[in-house]
Amino acid sequence: MRYVLCHILVFLLCVGGLSAQTVVRDSAQVVQSTQASVQAERTAWNTVHLELLGNGLIGSISYEGAVSKYLTLRLGLGFTPLGVIVPITLNGFIGERDHLCEISAGAVWTRTDPRGGGDFELGATFRLGYRYQPLHGGFNFGAAFTPFILSNGFQPWGGISLGWGF
Repeated sequence: MRYVLCHILVFLLCVGGLSAQTVVRDSAQVVQSTQASVQAERTAWNTVHLELLGNGLIGSISYEGAVSKYLTLRLGLGFTPLGVIVPITLNGFIGERDHLCEISAGAVWTRTDPRGGGDFELGATFRLGYRYQPLHGGFNFGAAFTPFILSNGFQPWGGISLGWGF
């Protein structure tokens, strides 16, 4: 009888030990999964860009702030040989991590004479491109097709941007 009780006790200790190992292993996997999902959440919601060509025609500086998880509002100021240009766009992003597809539409306001004369013109601008933007901020890069619709018609255009997310 003592021999049978001893075997039962050893059996229960072994099964209990294996169960404890399983619980510890499963708990560790849950913790790792939670840490990974926390790290995957974007913490940098604002960016500043210097853009060559693009929505600012020749060159521009822009500030972009988040409206929601996948939407941002971008305001820029560009200078051209003929005057200034102010593009304002609503940007949508497709993607989850650092590599995003960027789609936007907005208005562009131009002044055709830098000396203060000339007419103001309101047109439309669009953006379809790629954006590298780390979740937690830092250097970002974009390249896009950025056409315009102005009084002289549809103007295909494109540009690249370098920026910093924070």
